[in-house]
Amino acid sequence: MSLETVTLTEELQKIDEAHKSLKESAKALRKFVLSQDFLQKYVKFEQLLSNFQDKVITLVEIVTSPLAAIEQFQKALTQGRTQQQAQTQEQTLLSPPFSETFTIERALVSVVAIVACGIAVEQRLLPPTALLFVVGVSLALAFASQLKALAESFIEKEEEKEEGEIAPEKLEDWINESIAKIRSEYMSARFLIKVQSQTMETLPMQYRDLGLDEAMFNREQYFKETLPHEFLSRIGRIMVACDRSIWTRKQLIVTAMVQTSQIPRT
Repeated sequence: MSLETVTLTEELQKIDEAHKSLKESAKALRKFVLSQDFLQKYVKFEQLLSNFQDKVITLVEIVTSPLAAIEQFQKALTQGRTQQQAQTQEQTLLSPPFSETFTIERALVSVVAIVACGIAVEQRLLPPTALLFVVGVSLALAFASQLKALAESFIEKEEEKEEGEIAPEKLEDWINESIAKIRSEYMSARFLIKVQSQTMETLPMQYRDLGLDEAMFNREQYFKETLPHEFLSRIGRIMVACDRSIWTRKQLIVTAMVQTSQIPRT
């Protein structure tokens, strides 16, 4: 076994160990968020959140840190993609104004249609908008391939936005910002509870008889029911982003290991 293979195998083990530790930390944090002590034991919440942050940042550093064997593979992969994109752009720029389906015969038909429509408009047999319509259809047929490529490119970009993937170089900052928001919302909620302590006992009699849900007037109960949804959602998004980074890193490592094993030894 080569030195490169040993290094990459150790890298996989480090990722698995860090991922296991992170999942345990996330499980403990989620359990506390859903407990009755969630808003009372703020020190424990901070300890669990800080532990989760330490574990997730450690994992991110592992899956994003430079590694010689992986860097070589990524460089080759990036060069291949760049060349492919350049060829695609060159083909698009050099492609003729007529698509494969827009033949000379159809071009002649389009010209005749435009001329005929122009005459009809001039004779007031058709409204001026008819000429614009015919010209628009002709141009759409002529540039159908370019329009199709543009539409597909736009759809791909929108799909990437919907997926919400975080770039590896921005992942750590995004995670820290997400956890900072959790801290800020938690602290704001606790201090709001201190100044708005309405309970069923202090509620005016006429409102007690209405049978209102306590979460509608009791701030503590309100945050007990709303904050867990928000926090668990943020934690879930962090875990998903980490899982994606892990999967990408492992793919690169395995591919690099395969390529390394195929290099002839002297």
